Amino acid sequence: MRRSVLAALAALALAPAAFADSFQPADVLIYTRWKYVWNAKAGVAVPKGAYHHISTEVGAEQVRRYFGEKGYSCLVTNDPAVWDSDAFKKAKCVFFLNTQHEQFENDAQRNAFYSAVSNGLGVVVTHSSSWNEHSHPARWRDFLGGFFATHYRKQQPIPFNCVDRTHPAFAFFPDDYVWEREEIYLNHPKEEGLRPLLTLKWVDVLPESRAKDKDGCPKAGGHVLAWCKTYGKGRVFYTALGHNPKDWSKREFLYHLFMATKWAMGELPDRVCNH
Repeated sequence: MRRSVLAALAALALAPAAFADSFQPADVLIYTRWKYVWNAKAGVAVPKGAYHHISTEVGAEQVRRYFGEKGYSCLVTNDPAVWDSDAFKKAKCVFFLNTQHEQFENDAQRNAFYSAVSNGLGVVVTHSSSWNEHSHPARWRDFLGGFFATHYRKQQPIPFNCVDRTHPAFAFFPDDYVWEREEIYLNHPKEEGLRPLLTLKWVDVLPESRAKDKDGCPKAGGHVLAWCKTYGKGRVFYTALGHNPKDWSKREFLYHLFMATKWAMGELPDRVCNH
């Protein structure tokens, strides 16, 4: 019985994506897949009790509405069939919104995604999406610039240490801005080819969390919570913010994400000069 189930799962993974033509093309593809983990025996991602951020669906709806107000259309989906659709091929940016684990059904989808980014597709990645692609972590880390390791047990305020205010996603924040409360992700980003934007200074880490401060990005002076980089011709932006559902209703956070998305799509200059 077990063998027949695994065989069925493997066959499903190899089957053509269903309803790939039913997705409505949009400027931004918001992807929210989180519960599928890799089954090595079957060679396919299967549903399992991964951690679900309840902010995922809340955030997707808030981003869709806000971007719509700004004149940008969004397609929200958790269906991997989208990678085989014209909607993916026509999107200007892919937004991984608090996703986790396996994001693709097969290597053809995976390769198509990385190829599209290399050829200029923009990507925005939030919070737990640094923990994507457990079956191919090295490739995801090379693409994103970091990979989730752990997080502090206790949430804490973040005095915004914007180490690069020339980036459009951070240029508008005042010098004294403090993010009220966040789950601090330790992603251990690579320092080569990565542009730090926001860090949590060592001095601002809560005392009960300092035992985990063994890595980070020393050149930036602390743990890097937001960064950007390029992947081929594509622009990639990551922010660790967004754990709590109420944060997705903050206008400044939505504007932060909107500016990051416009930057990723190449609609804004790489740097602004008002700071």
